[in-house]
Amino acid sequence: MRLFKINDIVWYTGDVPPEMPNCQNGAHGKVLYPRQTTGHYQVDFGGAVYACHENNLCLVNNLPQANSQQTVTDLANIEIANLVQFTQSIITFDNSELINQAQQTAAKYANLVITEADLPEMKTIRADLNKIIKGLEDSRKSIKSKYNEPLSEFEAKIKDVTSILSDAVAKIDNQTAVFEENRKAEKKIAVLQILEDMLRESDLPNEYKAKVVFREEYYNVTMRGSKLANSIQEQIDVQVQLYQAVKNEQELKQQRIKNRELLIKNLNQQYGLNAVYSQFTVEQYPDEQVENAFVKERARLDVEEAKKQSATAPKAVATNVQKSTELDSRDMASTINRDAPDSSEVLDTASTQETRQATQKDASNTDGLTKAFNVCINTGNPDADQAAMNKLQEFMLERLNEMQKNFADKYQITMLYTVE
Repeated sequence: MRLFKINDIVWYTGDVPPEMPNCQNGAHGKVLYPRQTTGHYQVDFGGAVYACHENNLCLVNNLPQANSQQTVTDLANIEIANLVQFTQSIITFDNSELINQAQQTAAKYANLVITEADLPEMKTIRADLNKIIKGLEDSRKSIKSKYNEPLSEFEAKIKDVTSILSDAVAKIDNQTAVFEENRKAEKKIAVLQILEDMLRESDLPNEYKAKVVFREEYYNVTMRGSKLANSIQEQIDVQVQLYQAVKNEQELKQQRIKNRELLIKNLNQQYGLNAVYSQFTVEQYPDEQVENAFVKERARLDVEEAKKQSATAPKAVATNVQKSTELDSRDMASTINRDAPDSSEVLDTASTQETRQATQKDASNTDGLTKAFNVCINTGNPDADQAAMNKLQEFMLERLNEMQKNFADKYQITMLYTVE
């Protein structure tokens, strides 16, 4: 694939078909539109516009591929040494006399001790020696410069050639970068399309699909076909596993919530309460703590209920109800209700383990709590007396049985009721 930009100047390197007479091999044209999906470009050749396939086009600043390779090969085969005429330079310099004189001069001042009187003369000698040294250095530099003149000229000519070739390399690098950029852009578009098609076949939510992304390695030329598809599928599989794990966790949580709601419902029925799930969520409490909470709440309410019943229960006292023969059944019922014993007299403290009887003589029973009632009714009519007594006994037994159920069953307290 060859990519050109609009207004690029291109060569036409293919065979010239009859319908393209202006498109001679090597003709220049300007690209008018972007590349078509068929690989063709619309190119203007001096006013004649043709659809040219990319394989038959090449940028003007790039020679056609076959000619370019041949030119580079020809250039590489040139032997630079055959183009250079070089005669090794020889510099003749007899410095023996200079060395002797220099050594004599240096020996003269090797053990020199300068006095105040010698100081002016020594400064003059020092200046003369520096002049000699400078003259020698100047001569060396002059000879070196002349000696290097042909070398410098040779180096400059070499640089002229290398600069031209470096410019060509820079243009190749530039076009390579442009080509690579375009190739990556097209590759990314193609890969994203494949990725989208594969994701469409999965049932992942969008938030998980968004995590399946284009990777830098997908730009590689070798990343294509099944290798590319497998890499994308690996990403999808990871997201499927994560989604399934979260889904399973949510389903498990929902099941735990349903189980907890069922437990609360059963405990409400068992203990006569009206609790709701928000009071005992699965995040806050395990089942054991929930059950303990119900037991404690039921016990608390039972204690309160016991206190209320103690305040309203029949009093265990000796009751003598004496009425005249004119006492009708309604007056008797109201008398019974008005004189009903209080339950605070029935419930005694468990710590004392004492029982009391509301009779003329005391009685105690260590096995349980005992109350005895002596009731006398005299209406002047034996049948009426017996009916009233039966009514009162029925009332007392009903209340005592109720208390026995509440306390004996739930708190395992043995209670004994005696009606005489």
